[in-house]
Amino acid sequence: MSDNIESLTHNLDERQRALFLSALIEEHKDPWLAGLLTLTFGGLGAHRFYLGETTLGIIYACCFIPYFIV
Repeated sequence: MSDNIESLTHNLDERQRALFLSALIEEHKDPWLAGLLTLTFGGLGAHRFYLGETTLGIIYACCFIPYFIV
């Protein structure tokens, strides 16, 4: 993997390379953690919030919470 990153960033200066790497790390989401969140707090939309899908997370929570209030 480091060879692939090196080939992508060989024309970048240090500042651009640092920005690229920080964005790459920031976008990586662990699929196992997303699955675990789905199994434990899926009704509340925790997995959607984790994956950055805030709107869907809110929809999940709004549909799940009233189910237990009634």
